[in-house]
Amino acid sequence: MFFKLVSVATVLLALCLHGVSIGHASPVLSPNFESLSAPGTISEQRAALRTAYYKSAQELVDARAAAGGLPRGQATAFALAISGSAVTMRAAAAAISAATTQPQVDAAAELVRIESVRSSTAIQAANKLVRLQQMRLEHISVVTLALQDRTAGRISAAAYSELDSRAAALSTLLAVAVSEQLQTVGKAVPSLPLTVEAPLAALKSGTGPITPAPGWVGFPGGCALPAAQDGFRPVPLSPGPSIVTTAKLVRDAKDRMMADPVQAKEHAYLLRSATAEAAIIRDPETPWVWFPTRVLRLGYGWLAGQDTASRDKLATDTRNILLAGPETMEDVRSSAVLSAAATAVDWTGGMPVVNDSVLVKWIGPTTCMLSDHEDWVDGPTNLSAVHDSAVFLAAVAFLKDRPAQS
Repeated sequence: MFFKLVSVATVLLALCLHGVSIGHASPVLSPNFESLSAPGTISEQRAALRTAYYKSAQELVDARAAAGGLPRGQATAFALAISGSAVTMRAAAAAISAATTQPQVDAAAELVRIESVRSSTAIQAANKLVRLQQMRLEHISVVTLALQDRTAGRISAAAYSELDSRAAALSTLLAVAVSEQLQTVGKAVPSLPLTVEAPLAALKSGTGPITPAPGWVGFPGGCALPAAQDGFRPVPLSPGPSIVTTAKLVRDAKDRMMADPVQAKEHAYLLRSATAEAAIIRDPETPWVWFPTRVLRLGYGWLAGQDTASRDKLATDTRNILLAGPETMEDVRSSAVLSAAATAVDWTGGMPVVNDSVLVKWIGPTTCMLSDHEDWVDGPTNLSAVHDSAVFLAAVAFLKDRPAQS
């Protein structure tokens, strides 16, 4: 009977050290560890502390494993936040081993209590961050389906615009939730509850308010980003060619070529090349192979020769490619196609019908890569330079009516 009583006391102490209130369904934090009873001898109390300590150590291991599946930026931030836990855990372990008096046991118990809260918060934050990633995918799925319905004419422009605004607002709430969870990791503070489930349900059902978080710019089908300074917002010079190629550049180049007999022949050749290109049917499954070159040829025929057939073919191909969307934005192929498409839209005067598709299918994934600090968009490499340049051109060409997102 004595050993059973000791065992029960040991378990109760371990539960108290982890902030578990007997009779409650969920863990609670003890505001005053000193008020908790410490039954048993010094040895028994130390044994109970070791049990609580090992549980905390295991929670940190589980937290690291759960966080390992998060996007790169979050996983890195999580690992850095709990990196100091190894030092504090060792201090708690040393205090348990050295405790030979009741005051020393009480001091060790306080250290273990702190580590218990810290590890419990870490594992809860890791699981909540995983859930937030799932919610991100659910958000993207809702917007993608709505875009398909809009393109097919199954919902009105007004209905899609309303969902667009609500989805953008939800993306800001998701961003704030991720930031809040990461801020608790590595600290001996209570785990923050997730408050985004209700707004997500509201987006899915189409009912209920979704108020955006201040300081963030939302992206339907993507991830919210911190609001930029107004001075960084790109502004096109005119409805026509203006982003990289301006109407004046086209006129000046044509005048120089026509003034030189040799270049005049090249000018005529380029116009014939544009006419021939417009007659060729390309494989829609491999636009990265032919589309950038096709844009240059047809673009010259339109800008320098005012060939409407070249313009119309360029507009049709660009529209079809943008509506189809990329398989992934994590490759140079998609970046090259997006750059060419943005150029084509700038040269042909714009295509409002594809703007939503570009925002959701092309720019949306990139905002999440930016948020996650992926090397593709957040690294000092030529690949990131190509990718970011493509998205910059697309933002200017397609988001003229969305200056904050642009």
